[in-house]
Amino acid sequence: MYIYPIIYCGIILTCWIDFAKKSNRIIYVYFIGIFLLFFAGIRGSAGVDSIVYIKLYNNSTDTIWDWKNLKRGYAEPGFYYLSVILKSISNDVNFYFLFISFVSMLPLLKALSKLSVYPILGFIVYFARFFPARNMNQIRAALAIAIIMYAIKFLAEDKPRKYFLLVLLAMIFHLSAIIALFFGFIYRIKISFPLAVFLLLISAAVGVSTQAIVPILLGFRSSSLAFLGYLSYGNLGINNPVIYYQIFLCLFFVFFEKRLAPIQKGYYIIRNAYLFSTMILLLTANMGVIGGRLATLFATCEIFIVPALVFTIRPRIVGYIAMIFLLSIIFYLNFEKMLPEFWEYKINL
Repeated sequence: MYIYPIIYCGIILTCWIDFAKKSNRIIYVYFIGIFLLFFAGIRGSAGVDSIVYIKLYNNSTDTIWDWKNLKRGYAEPGFYYLSVILKSISNDVNFYFLFISFVSMLPLLKALSKLSVYPILGFIVYFARFFPARNMNQIRAALAIAIIMYAIKFLAEDKPRKYFLLVLLAMIFHLSAIIALFFGFIYRIKISFPLAVFLLLISAAVGVSTQAIVPILLGFRSSSLAFLGYLSYGNLGINNPVIYYQIFLCLFFVFFEKRLAPIQKGYYIIRNAYLFSTMILLLTANMGVIGGRLATLFATCEIFIVPALVFTIRPRIVGYIAMIFLLSIIFYLNFEKMLPEFWEYKINL
C-alpha cells in the first residue's frame, strides 16, 4: 500500500523540472503519465472496483464474433461497446486495463500541456486528489472526466462545437458528464467576487435544507433513474472537509482575477467551471455519493487552478512550495480516509 506515497514523493523530488524550459516540462509530464498508465494498466484486481470490472469483462461482455448483446451490469452503452471491441481483440485483462488507462491518460496529459502553467504541479494535484480513486477504481468516470478536461481547451479557444462533441462522447462513457453539457450554455456568465460568495452561500443553504427530502428520494431508488442509486445517508454532509477545501480554492481563484487572468489560459472558463462544481458539491452535500460524482467532474479543474495560485505568492518559489505543502496534506488525508483496499497494489503479469 505504500507504493502510492513512494510515487508521490518521487514526483515531488523531481518537480523542480517545472522551472525548466516548457518543452522539458511537457516531456517529463508525459513520462510521468506513461509510467502511471502502465502502473494502472497492470494492476490486476488491485483496488475496490477492479474486480467488478474484471468480472464484467470476463462474464458479461460479448465479442463481435460471439454477439449476444448482453450488457449485464453496464450502465452506459459507450463503455460496454468499447469493452466489446477490446474483448474482440484480446480477452486479456491487462490489455483491457492498459487500453482504458491509455485513453484516460492521453486527454489529461494534453489538457495539462495546453492549460496548466506548471504542468508537473498540475499532475501532482491529480495524483494527490484523484488518481487512486479514479484511474485505479472508477475507470468510467476517469475516462469521461479526462475527455472533459481536454474539451475545456476548445471553450478557451472559442470553439464551442468541438467542446459539445467531446462532451457528448464523454456522456456515453459516464452519464455524469451531462453536467458539462449544461455548463456549455452558461460558461460565459460574468462572475464577481461578491456574486461568487453569494452563490456559494445560497448553495450551502439549499444543500442543508435538502436533508429533509433525501428520505423521499431514497424511496425511488429502484426506479429507472440510475443516478438515484448513489443516494445514501452514509456521508459527512456539510461537515465534509473537501467542501471547505473547494470553497477556499474557489474564492482564492476568483479573488485574484486581475493577477491570474493574464497568466492562466481560459481563466474565466476554468473559474466558472470550478465555481459550478463547488455549488453542486454544496447543493448535494446531504445526498451521499451523488454529490461527489457530479461535483468531481469540474473539481478536476484544480489541475489548472492550484498551479496558477502559485502566482499569488511572491517569490514564486515560495508559492510553489506552499502549494506542494497543501497538496501533501490533501494526499495524506486521502491516504488516511480511504479503505486499505484502495491502496493495495500487486503487479499482474
